[in-house]
Amino acid sequence: MGNHFDAEDLKNLDAMTNEMKLQDIRFQRKPLLEEADHKIWTLEDKGSDASAWKSYRAQLRDMMAGIDVNNITWPTRPT
Repeated sequence: MGNHFDAEDLKNLDAMTNEMKLQDIRFQRKPLLEEADHKIWTLEDKGSDASAWKSYRAQLRDMMAGIDVNNITWPTRPT
């Protein structure tokens, strides 16, 4: 007796693995979004230009649409 996995089992395993990867990406992205929010608020309170941080935040937010969990491209953090 051995374990036997059919194509449906492997498909389900891939789906679970991808969902775990998506959760990890969201976990990593959350503090980056929080940092961007803080920078935007701080810059706007000072009357400074926050456009680079707003763009970065939008890229972080939008990166999840159609993401390839095996080939992630993170947006570049403003300096």
